[in-house]
Amino acid sequence: RNRVSEALVKLTLREIFEFGVMQSDPNFANYRYDASNGKISLLDFGATRALQSSAIDGYVHLLRAGLLENDAALRNAAIQLKLVEGDGPFDDQILGMIRSVFAAILSANEFDFTDRKLSNHLNKEGMALAAAGYAPPQMPMDILYLQRKIGGMFMLATRLSASLPLKTLLEKYVI
Repeated sequence: RNRVSEALVKLTLREIFEFGVMQSDPNFANYRYDASNGKISLLDFGATRALQSSAIDGYVHLLRAGLLENDAALRNAAIQLKLVEGDGPFDDQILGMIRSVFAAILSANEFDFTDRKLSNHLNKEGMALAAAGYAPPQMPMDILYLQRKIGGMFMLATRLSASLPLKTLLEKYVI
């Protein structure tokens, strides 16, 4: 489970940061695992999307800021990616959620996808934002596709009950 999940996360990172092109539909049915040879096949290349360099650069800045725990740079990257408005009434809550993700990644050598604390916390915060009338800012399509892909990989690793060295995997591309 860990090996397969790590291979999928590494592929996702290569798609984004090396190729600049990703298969944008992280549906579980788009992956096949052949236990006889240990290979993973990626399907549905009709969902392939070339990414704008500004979106890739924005994610590099966000990941670097989060991994280095640099709040000012994190805020700037979140504004650049249009995850927050910069002066919006909900910016601090959104940035707090982003910091929670990085805190979880940085808290151990391996991120345990079976630990539901982070997911439960983010769900609770998201529900509170919705109840308070939060409407997300309009984001560029590439950012939405990146969010979808990253979220899909998180769900897949959770389903596989994986434990991965996310900090190390991310650092290769952003530090």
